Amino acid sequence: MRIEYAVPQEGSQIWEDDWAIAAASLHPEPAHDFLNFLLRPVVASQEALYTRCATGNESALALLDESLRFGSSTYPPAMILEKLEGGLPLDGDGSRRREVLWRDVRG
Repeated sequence: MRIEYAVPQEGSQIWEDDWAIAAASLHPEPAHDFLNFLLRPVVASQEALYTRCATGNESALALLDESLRFGSSTYPPAMILEKLEGGLPLDGDGSRRREVLWRDVRG
């Protein structure tokens, strides 16, 4: 199955995935150990291969097959990346405007 995506002419938010450890974690040391494990290049490359999601780990990227490293659906070309921006936390007004927008979209 072929999957394609489109980026509006105005641009869009870039997708991201984050790992985090709660500040109130009862066991932060094993959590850090787990994250360090995931950051190992071999492990990170296996995760990218399995999920077909981009990796930000340059050493892991170098281990991937060329077809994955240069696949434009996972690693968009520079002309697309220039139109994308990271998501930033919203202030109170921004959060309220987002809620109103989503209510309008959902009908």
